[in-house]
Amino acid sequence: MQLRTRYLQKFGKRIGPSSKEFKHVVVDPRFSNGAAKATHSGAGEWVPLKPTTDAYFLLGMIRWMIENNGYKKEYLSIPSEKVAKKMGYRTCTDMTYLVKTVEPKTYLTGKDTGLGQSDFVVLVNGKPAMFQEAEGLADLDASAVINGIEYKTAFRLLRERAQEKTIEECEAVCDIPAGTIARIAKEFTSAKHPVIEMFRGPVQRSNGWYNGQAVCIVNMLVD
Repeated sequence: MQLRTRYLQKFGKRIGPSSKEFKHVVVDPRFSNGAAKATHSGAGEWVPLKPTTDAYFLLGMIRWMIENNGYKKEYLSIPSEKVAKKMGYRTCTDMTYLVKTVEPKTYLTGKDTGLGQSDFVVLVNGKPAMFQEAEGLADLDASAVINGIEYKTAFRLLRERAQEKTIEECEAVCDIPAGTIARIAKEFTSAKHPVIEMFRGPVQRSNGWYNGQAVCIVNMLVD
């Protein structure tokens, strides 16, 4: 990763098409070679969070991004590959899929709703529909009670989970100055080509898989 960091710095700061706007932020308990490279020219930043607190930093970012419209609502509202291609996107997400709010928290399927199929279900203007049959965008931040059971979109579940802790609480756990997460999240979502990358650090612990998923979600929100 240190080699990749050097190449990233070379491309971003010297020959990249957006070299003047390039900023590299390294979030790492240790002042690594990557952090040194990021801060060498004064254009980058090192955020020395407390070890094992990656999830709090990432959830704090997700909360800020959702509460401040720092996410691509149109993209996240695409329910299928068919709609994605029609709108000029190469991919889509499961953010509009309905999920049961009681255990087991599984996706709602057409079979559960009487639509006669086993594929995933979304809401289109508040009405259940098979995801592959939707002709346009699906409801993103929504819920519905079906057969006496409440279902919520994956996006709403994400928003509610991110709101379990305030950004100030996340910063306190990470042992970083107040305002850091909001500032980094604002810069990240304002960038022309924002991207977050990781290597061993966040995933080498008992909750590592979830840390990795949180990193993927941050990227997904700004795809």
